[in-house]
Amino acid sequence: MIRTYRNLTLAASLLAVSAPVPAAADDFFVATDGDDGSGDGSGANPWATIDHAVDSIGAEGGHVIIVRDGTYEGQTVVRRAFAAPVTVRAENPYRAVLTNAAAGGEAIRVFVVGSVNLVIQGFTITNSHPSNVCSGREPFYLIHLQDASDVELSGNIIFGANAPGTCNELVKVNRSMNTVYGRGIVIRGNLFYDMANAGGADMIDAVRPGEIDIVDNVFFGNPLENMSQSFITIKRQALAPADARSPRYRIARNVFMSWGGKGDQAFVQFGEDGDSVVEIDDALIENNLFIGNSAAGQAAPIQLKGAANVLVRANTIVGDLPSGAFGVRMGTEGDNPDVSGFEFRNNIWADPTGTMTDRLINSYGRVDVGSIVLTHNLYWNAGNALPTGGSVTPADDSERVELSPMLPDDQSGLVEPRWDPAAPGFPGGEATIREVFLALVESFGALGDGSAAVDAADPTHMPADDIRGLARGSAPDLGAYERGADTPAPPVDGGVPVRDGGGIPSTDSGTGGTDSGMSGADTGTPGGDDAGGCGCRVQAGKDVRTWPVTAFFACIFVVLVQRRRRR
Repeated sequence: MIRTYRNLTLAASLLAVSAPVPAAADDFFVATDGDDGSGDGSGANPWATIDHAVDSIGAEGGHVIIVRDGTYEGQTVVRRAFAAPVTVRAENPYRAVLTNAAAGGEAIRVFVVGSVNLVIQGFTITNSHPSNVCSGREPFYLIHLQDASDVELSGNIIFGANAPGTCNELVKVNRSMNTVYGRGIVIRGNLFYDMANAGGADMIDAVRPGEIDIVDNVFFGNPLENMSQSFITIKRQALAPADARSPRYRIARNVFMSWGGKGDQAFVQFGEDGDSVVEIDDALIENNLFIGNSAAGQAAPIQLKGAANVLVRANTIVGDLPSGAFGVRMGTEGDNPDVSGFEFRNNIWADPTGTMTDRLINSYGRVDVGSIVLTHNLYWNAGNALPTGGSVTPADDSERVELSPMLPDDQSGLVEPRWDPAAPGFPGGEATIREVFLALVESFGALGDGSAAVDAADPTHMPADDIRGLARGSAPDLGAYERGADTPAPPVDGGVPVRDGGGIPSTDSGTGGTDSGMSGADTGTPGGDDAGGCGCRVQAGKDVRTWPVTAFFACIFVVLVQRRRRR
């Protein structure tokens, strides 16, 4: 017994020497005049790069990395994950600029397999170039999230993808291996503009996503540019595991305006590649404001290609909107199978110019038209005739409202909210993205006195909140805006959940996707190799600082064996 006690005492001493002391959640600092070599991440002695800060803090997470004002040139790469969410944020909103325009590469790259637990907040992120004109789609994106789960982009100004080598998506979400089920991707409260004027380039392109939320953002394009794709494209879903949430894809409480791009594209698009399986299934589009202030044509505000089981509810679509269909275009392409399960409830479709096209909802290909539910919507064409063409028409909505929603009918005063760092602020006097968002909603989406939309919705098929996140009553209004609401609704999208990626087989190749061998993608390091960079076969994203604990137990074993042999 004495020998055993001495052995354990020795082992305890080894633990005291070798095991790391868990760090408390703390704030760390990055500054343009910091130093990754001599800095310690304190406010007085900051680091120089976000990369180094992310690599240096504890894997337990819960920390905040505060980035001071200035321009940070080069690529910010995140290679590791955390047990609790880590927030990397600008000290002053939009005053810290992340760019890789000079090198022609991605400004932010998050390449971690599984749950990362990372929030990127409050930056200006841009690869804008003063003179370069895109001549086609190029290899690199502005922001690239690959194989990752539980990542949030929150409150950033994200614009400009015309630097040489970067004429591509503003945000790319994809995977490099067929065992990844990406979930917990949240794109919230950002401002997007100046997408690449290049074929195949969207603002946000999610390829093979598992689950994603795109909420509370503002998007605007350039009506004079006609080569880019949709503002949002989500396509070629990963196969759902047993614990997949529902809905898997959620587009909610966004403002879309100033359409610019190809005439066969849309503000929001699901699918496009003609795969032999349903491209997007179990999706929700709700509480969005689509402003038709552009003279440029589009296929429709919403386009569904090879998608199924999509609910479109409580949206407000208002403006001239020259398009093939004033509401939705849906169909199948290539090898897409039969699709069905489309519901359009409690929306407002209003053209104050009285020039609504002859189709509200147009379908083509292998769409089960009988599965389209159109009910409790408001249609207003300034008193002129409503569309009679297409697959289903307003006349098919037995609960329709054909009176004015009393929405603002003059969109000529809309000013695009470009950030002016010299002011600093936005043209309308707003200081934050949220202020811009609310100003747009109140100016172009608010219901006026005598609106026929007030109290006219079917409450059994309405979200609990409106576009501003305010609670709706028991007799909700049609469309995205609840007149008279002033109490915040309980959040329905929470924060960033802590989950691991799944193991669902499929592939990531095809039109518009990022193949694993393409420049700008990462084929990854085979399992078992030194992805952790320590020469000891550490998996990418793991923290080598936990290895002393393993060494401790190895020492216990060695000590006990040696003592045993001496008996």
